[in-house]
Order: sequence, then C-alpha cells, then structure tokens
Amino acid sequence: MQLTSCAASEDVAAGGSSEVGARIVEIARGELGELERPIGSNCTKYNAPGCYAWCSAFTTWVWQRAGVRVPIIPCSGNVLGWAAANGGRRLGPDATPAPGDAIVYGTGPTCPASVHIGLVEQVFPDGRIATIEGNGSDSAVSRKAPFFPAQAQASGRPGPVYGYARPPGSSTTTEDRT
Repeated sequence: MQLTSCAASEDVAAGGSSEVGARIVEIARGELGELERPIGSNCTKYNAPGCYAWCSAFTTWVWQRAGVRVPIIPCSGNVLGWAAANGGRRLGPDATPAPGDAIVYGTGPTCPASVHIGLVEQVFPDGRIATIEGNGSDSAVSRKAPFFPAQAQASGRPGPVYGYARPPGSSTTTEDRT
C-alpha cells in the first residue's frame, strides 16, 4: 500500500464537519510516516508497552490526543461498540462518514471478523473518501488514496467497509444506518 498525497484543496466534508473531527485529522496527519521499530515487530508508541497489530491502537491514540476519553482499544471492531456505548455513534457501511470518524473493515463488529481500522481524513462530493491508517503492509502510518467505500476491497483495502465509528463530542449529524 503506497503513501499517496491528497491536495488540501480537495478537502470537502460531505455531511458536515466538527471541531473534534478536525483535531483528529490534524493529529493523524502529524503522524504520517511514523514507523514500527524494528520493522515487522508491531512495536510502536501507540501500543506500548506491548507489540501487537496496532491499527486500532493508532486510531484510539489519535482520538485520545484530540480530547476523546477513549482507552487504547486493541481490536478494531470493538471501537464501534465503544463509540455507541460512550456518546458517539455507530454508523453502517452506507452512511456518509465525516473526517475523524473511524472506518472499520471486515465482515463483523468483533475480532477476528473486523480486520483493520483507520481514520477518515477527507470525504469528497462524489462519495470517495481518503483515510489515514496505521499498520498497513508498509508498517507505517500512511495516507490511502481516495476510494469509494462500496469498492474498498477492489481498491486495495484489506476488506469491505463494515461500518464507521463517530467519536463522542462530534457535532456532525448523519443518519445512522446499521
């Protein structure tokens, strides 16, 4: 999975934006290029002191730094349930996400059915989204090229989009579809 660039002029938040979402995106962008050390070890500052698949740890670490009172959650699908139970929202795969939302890939809400998680960076008017994700095949925090969520796997993502988690404190409103 390659590191690609999305011009800031393309940044459009369909469905709205929020201060929390903007902080999440800003913090995630600041982490671009951060690597696990040593490569292949799954050891990062996001999941310290442990060394385990860290995509979910990265996502919840960024949410923490943005002011969301979330624990570091090691399983990607568990972020959906945590958000719904703690003042956030769980959105289905057909919902329009907002910047700062977590995107969960897979076929279910728990491990191992959920296979990966990242953060929505941008939402484009045509429905494509760009994401920032940790622990992809590049062992780094990287930006993923815009893709249509319904075509996530065909676009090289690790699985279909199972849903989105909107963090507590986000003022963005979107109809829930689960």
